[in-house]
Amino acid sequence: MSSLDDFIDGVTSQDTKKRLQTHADLIPFLSDPHSSLECQDFNIDQLIEGLAGWVKSSNFKVSLNGLEVLCLMVDRMGENFKPHVTTVLPAVIDRLGDSKDQVRDMAQQLLLKLMMPASTPQYVFDRLGPAFSHKLWHVKEGILLTLQNTINRYGARCLLLSKIVPDICKLLDDPSPQVREAATNALVEIYRHVGEKVRHDLKKIGLSQQRMNVLNSKFEELKLSGNMLPTADVDPLVSVYMTCFTPSPSNRVAWKSWFNLSWTDFCSDYLLYGLVVIDGFTEPVGALEFAISA
Repeated sequence: MSSLDDFIDGVTSQDTKKRLQTHADLIPFLSDPHSSLECQDFNIDQLIEGLAGWVKSSNFKVSLNGLEVLCLMVDRMGENFKPHVTTVLPAVIDRLGDSKDQVRDMAQQLLLKLMMPASTPQYVFDRLGPAFSHKLWHVKEGILLTLQNTINRYGARCLLLSKIVPDICKLLDDPSPQVREAATNALVEIYRHVGEKVRHDLKKIGLSQQRMNVLNSKFEELKLSGNMLPTADVDPLVSVYMTCFTPSPSNRVAWKSWFNLSWTDFCSDYLLYGLVVIDGFTEPVGALEFAISA
């Protein structure tokens, strides 16, 4: 077989034996970096839609094979796979709740590949919202594990975590103990990467004091363990309302605003250096008024 055209009939077939045989032929074809991904007789959309159908199959072997082939397709196509991300995501989300560990693990692997090289972590997570409220507890647990895998592989800055934390917090009250534990672990893992910003965001969400006590205990335990990452800010955040004036004689208000930042950053950036950017130019601070609250 010399092109993807030769596989379309097997991929779009509903016959299980034909699908299994097509998988056996596709794996070595896609594993060969010199094989052509060009299609002459059909649109590649048809092939990917057919593979998404495999992933949805109730036959776990077919579903697993579909995930495996899609992983190879992403590896080969790279960013060119991005237009197809939304085609395969619904099926992959459902497979996070599969009864077979192999299928769940392969679904996790494909999600990470859909983030890179196919698109970006944020692009994928913006489309994973349904997973946080899925009817299957395995799916909710799976998306929380995916979140942890994502920030551990690509770093916490690859995601707007402040948008995701509220969804995690809702799962702290999930009926499933596995989901509740996974939600707690996800918040602790985010804290390991980010630090006190997480605690500040949790306060704004309004968790119960009992829930906050549990999380605070885990955060403090993590800090004492020495396992915090260098990216984490472990200083408590303070809310600072600052009014900054330029030096005399102008003595005009340069800016006034609320900031949420660590005490160390506040001291170094605003008290120690005493500089402020005004209209694109850095000037010394003439006067600085501020009110601080924890």
